[in-house]
Amino acid sequence: MFTAEQEQAYRAAIARFWQGNKVIGAGFLIEEGYLLTCAHVVEQALRWSEDTLPIGELVIIDFPFIAKGQKQRAEVLNCRVHGEDAACLRLQQPSPAGAGAMTLRYGQAWGDRFAVCGFPKGYAKGSWAKGEFSGENIDRWIQMEAFKAQGYSIEPGYSGAPVWSEELRAVVGIAVAHDRKNEEAKVGFMVPARSLSSIAQAVERLSLLDILESAAITPPLQGEAYKLCCLEARNHEPVPDTLDGKLSQLQDMNDGGMDYPVYQQFIAYFLRPELNLPDDLVRRLRSWLSPRIDDVDALLALVNQRYETRMAAKTQLASSHLLIWVYEGDRLQVKQAIYIPDYEKYSPDWGGGCHLLKSPEMFDQVDMTTLPKLVRACIDEASNHSPPGELTIELLLPMSQLGEAIDIWDTEDANDASSILLSERLGSRHRIVVRSAERLEDFYKKFLKTWEVKWQMVEDCAEKPACNGFYLGDDESPLGLLAPLRKSHIIGLKLTRSPERFDKTGPLAAVLTAAIPAAIWLRPGGNDIAALDALLGCCVEALIDEIKQTRLNALENSDSHIGHHLSFLWEDPKLVPPSTNQPLMMT
Repeated sequence: MFTAEQEQAYRAAIARFWQGNKVIGAGFLIEEGYLLTCAHVVEQALRWSEDTLPIGELVIIDFPFIAKGQKQRAEVLNCRVHGEDAACLRLQQPSPAGAGAMTLRYGQAWGDRFAVCGFPKGYAKGSWAKGEFSGENIDRWIQMEAFKAQGYSIEPGYSGAPVWSEELRAVVGIAVAHDRKNEEAKVGFMVPARSLSSIAQAVERLSLLDILESAAITPPLQGEAYKLCCLEARNHEPVPDTLDGKLSQLQDMNDGGMDYPVYQQFIAYFLRPELNLPDDLVRRLRSWLSPRIDDVDALLALVNQRYETRMAAKTQLASSHLLIWVYEGDRLQVKQAIYIPDYEKYSPDWGGGCHLLKSPEMFDQVDMTTLPKLVRACIDEASNHSPPGELTIELLLPMSQLGEAIDIWDTEDANDASSILLSERLGSRHRIVVRSAERLEDFYKKFLKTWEVKWQMVEDCAEKPACNGFYLGDDESPLGLLAPLRKSHIIGLKLTRSPERFDKTGPLAAVLTAAIPAAIWLRPGGNDIAALDALLGCCVEALIDEIKQTRLNALENSDSHIGHHLSFLWEDPKLVPPSTNQPLMMT
């Protein structure tokens, strides 16, 4: 039987379907804002006689047990999916207070007892039918036999109503038909949950899209959670471009014996406290999870543990860096090129944990034509010491050269006829950033402490959205930028157009003077400001990887794609060439 709370929840979810002033069937909230019923109920409500399906049509419904007489419209989203007598509708206004969704559950058995509330002719206020489940017919509908001696049987007006299993204490299907040939038999039929799985999954995705497309859950955060779920499920399929595609793939993933379905873990990742999502959004996510699992907090604890484990493993992987220091005298010269196999083992004070590269000795002088060749030579030489894993290339350039599009340089020498490798861009194969060589000059030592403090802010905010720490400075003078850039939470400058000047009269001079470690800007031809904002929606620690992925995505896209025009300055004060007044010790 129902508990009092279960019966209240069941009644609050039920909707009546109207044809004019007559109730002709039922349905129920299967997700917040979405109804499930029979296709023939929708068609009857609309007096539908067309050959086409009534997609997009509006049906009149109400919730009789909590808002009697407060009729509203619901739009038909799908109907007779895979030929099944079922339909899904979206409410055109919020459901009344007290309404709650009832999720479907698989697994009723022969002999289990059922209860269902419908609205047969003469009983617009509702009547209950109770009985036992029997076997299934060739349409895979489950036979329901009402108790013979007393009670009502399934008849017209019950169609679309949720069928409650007393053993499972859950909704297990929708009433769909009755035995017209033998009314005394009191036999009806139910479309079971397993036959409604495709429509239920589609509605589930729609309800999640309504929640997750909140501005607080940015595409990079969605991508991060998706990748973590794929690791748990050992799924190696390409990452879908859209949120709907991600949700669809998550629903189809093999759970592999995990405690919770993968898509539920996906939602739980967004409930990590460090993300600081709005309270209302957290409430909606928890409300979505609550009917599906017995203990939401247990799921959150599991996800937090797995997230921390993954992050710990990630930090244990050696982070390799290639630093190429170019300075400007009478001409451009490479002062030093070093390869750091493991960030954690590098000491700039005495040069431990790095390799001094000899490739620059092959170039008497460099310019923006020969510098790409030198970079490729340094990458090859670094791989001879220890094959780089996820290599970060850091090009320390004079400010006058920071506008160069170094990320679009080729990875292979076009004149090398012996190479069979595809040439791609450096920025799509490696993480690559520009840095200011001026930060290594003696005059900059007075800003070192501020630079270190700002970098500590980068590390402290590693799991927070990067957009929180970037200041939009398009229309401000370099002097006007100093005050906002010096605010304690600011770590970077965002420009939606390329600086006109790369000297002390340009905005990057303010970046150096304020000692902030980051700047991002769109070069000429890059006008997709929304894409830039979305990119900065990822967490700080993932930003450099998201930029690499964006540049990779641009390879097969039009010239207007943001990845073709993205410059990124990223300067870690702990990653500088060894002190010039100390002998270089190589390991």
